Amino acid sequence: MTPEVIDAINEELSYIATLNDQERSDDTHHGTEGQLLTLKVYCDKAIAAWVSNPGDDEALEQLRKCAAIAVRALITERCPRRVIYHAVNEDGGLDLNVLWSKAKSRAEKEVQRLFGPCRKAERLRDVRLLTWEYYFRYTDSAKRARGHTG
Repeated sequence: MTPEVIDAINEELSYIATLNDQERSDDTHHGTEGQLLTLKVYCDKAIAAWVSNPGDDEALEQLRKCAAIAVRALITERCPRRVIYHAVNEDGGLDLNVLWSKAKSRAEKEVQRLFGPCRKAERLRDVRLLTWEYYFRYTDSAKRARGHTG
């Protein structure tokens, strides 16, 4: 990102912070859903500005607002980091045991979060299914990180 873009987004964030004094709903905390809805409204405005105006200036002005809304949502809600799995064994190949372990751990946490306490047999079935799903995702991610395309 260029310093100009960072400055523009910071100025927009400062403006958003003043909206509470103006009694505008834009500065009210509405959770992730509200942030996504606000972002969609401003993305729609950017599209309409691009269609309705010559040049890109009006659309880019709305797009700057979209960027600030997205950044604000990540600041107020939380900003999860992208996970890239580099599971490499001593031969330089993918260590599938590491990927399986990570997939199973994530699946167990996800089943607990989604279903809470449930019968052990049901939980084990769901964990197995999710483990395979995450395993395939992690394997693909690790291959892409190592430059494999197939």
